[in-house]
Amino acid sequence: MISYDKDFYSWTQEQADRIERGDSFAIIENVMEQIGYEHYLREESKSKESAERKNRNVNDLIAWLKRIGDKDGQTLAECVAKMMLMDILERNEEE
Repeated sequence: MISYDKDFYSWTQEQADRIERGDSFAIIENVMEQIGYEHYLREESKSKESAERKNRNVNDLIAWLKRIGDKDGQTLAECVAKMMLMDILERNEEE
């Protein structure tokens, strides 16, 4: 988990640099661990089941983005942009 005495800006820059240099999907999973997201969910959710569902949703999203990236040879940023475009198109279809 990230220590609070570490400069947050430096930490985020370090993570961004790592994403540019390597496997962005593995780095995202590592960031989730470093920020203690799963622990946060257990502490803040109303029930164990709720925390597990929220964590599963995030893991499913990361896995889905990774599948898109692996299939299409895209980076994390490109996958997120594609996801956002798909959402915009779906919303336009609903209107």
